[in-house]
Amino acid sequence: MARIAGLVLTHVQDDELLSMLEVLVSVPGAEDEAAFALGQLAVAAALETHDRPAALVAFHRAHDYMQQAIAASERRQDAALYQTCLNVLLTFQEGRQDRHLGEMLVELSKAAFEYAACLLPSDRQIDHDSWLGASLLEGLRWSALATRLAQLDVSLLKKAWLNAARVIEEELCKVFEASRSILLHTSSGGIEALVRPRIVGSIQENTNQLDVLDQWLEENNDSLDTPIAMKIRADITSAMEAALYRNPTRAAAAPATAAEILAKTSLPTELVVSATQALEVAISTLNLAVTDPFVVEVFESIHKQLLNNSDYCHADRQQFFIQILYYTLSFVASRENQTPSAVTGINYLFNRSTDHPPIEADLHKDYFGFLQATPLRELTQREATGVAHGRVDVHFTRNAVKTVAELKKTHDDLTLIELVDKFGLQTTAYQRTNVTFCILMVLDLVDRGGGSDHLRNLVTVHQKTPPSGKAGYSVVVLRVQGRKRPPSNL
Repeated sequence: MARIAGLVLTHVQDDELLSMLEVLVSVPGAEDEAAFALGQLAVAAALETHDRPAALVAFHRAHDYMQQAIAASERRQDAALYQTCLNVLLTFQEGRQDRHLGEMLVELSKAAFEYAACLLPSDRQIDHDSWLGASLLEGLRWSALATRLAQLDVSLLKKAWLNAARVIEEELCKVFEASRSILLHTSSGGIEALVRPRIVGSIQENTNQLDVLDQWLEENNDSLDTPIAMKIRADITSAMEAALYRNPTRAAAAPATAAEILAKTSLPTELVVSATQALEVAISTLNLAVTDPFVVEVFESIHKQLLNNSDYCHADRQQFFIQILYYTLSFVASRENQTPSAVTGINYLFNRSTDHPPIEADLHKDYFGFLQATPLRELTQREATGVAHGRVDVHFTRNAVKTVAELKKTHDDLTLIELVDKFGLQTTAYQRTNVTFCILMVLDLVDRGGGSDHLRNLVTVHQKTPPSGKAGYSVVVLRVQGRKRPPSNL
């Protein structure tokens, strides 16, 4: 009852339910669940406010509730993980630059991996399928937190503190949403199924775009005058600090949003257009955080099929590949919905020319660019050489776990399994010295009247054993449909 009350309260405001939770926190059998739910609500309140004193009060309240949940239960890894995150955030909020930040981040990263491993099913029987998507996504978010924290450079302490705080806050938003996604999985649609948790929205959108603008600045550094680049970066840092410290951003001397920072600069028109386009892509990517139930359904299906692969059943390997799968599937889902006017660089999907059809490089550029706005950015390399005597399209690496995404195109009307039969040997060859699972993504240039199939039928897992050996590989194959027309022209 305490858990369900907490679920509902993340979507709707109900004083009676809240009062019930506050009563249950004194009941021994329900104390840990009630305290955990109240702790999460306090986290939501802290993330929602832009008033620093109110945020600190809420963060401390959340910390106390998580401590109570831990004390009331033999093992609450979820509460312990929240508490560890809150320790870092509170230290940052109090303005202390702790010299033990590196140790704290290592501990937090390890805790996130361990908790994700507990959430993500291995080869054991799942008793409640309706909870599978929720636990997978929640585990994915904690794993993403660990991945991003592992990339932080703590040699420059002030910048490291800022980066750690923004990573933790952003992932807390996502974890909170994912842990409540069970409401979207019931057969009747769930309670308030179309309402996003209150903490997800403007916070994520603004910090995400500031992060993207910072990345754009780094990628275009050679095209910018040094003083202008330094001023933009200083404005980004000030805006991020104001958001994280819960200072009133409108009252800050520096611009509060990425759009305001751009408007204030004296950049050439072509650079402003380039940066604006990057921000538009960021908005589209952020919208994928509100995961469509059908995307989750396909995600669950692929995960279940992969459980037959012994390499995939190792927790660290599974957590890494789940991130790759999630963002790759999100990419395919996005390209089934976006229009060329909304997202730049996807005109190739609507190119119906037979004389000058799209090429593999179009898909490659689009997919790799999409990944750059995700936590996989630092773990992804394009056109990596020295892999199985060749050059792989997209190479993913984390903690010695390596896998690939091979990108192809076809003009033949082939099933997903036939695509693996045609292109799978090259894909699996790149994995001869690492895990036996990988991705094959094919740009389908068969004229299907401008339409496409349902998402469920655009992805599957196929087992492939090369004739050169006995090892079997799990190939996740995805079809990206080309030669499209908008629905009004079908």
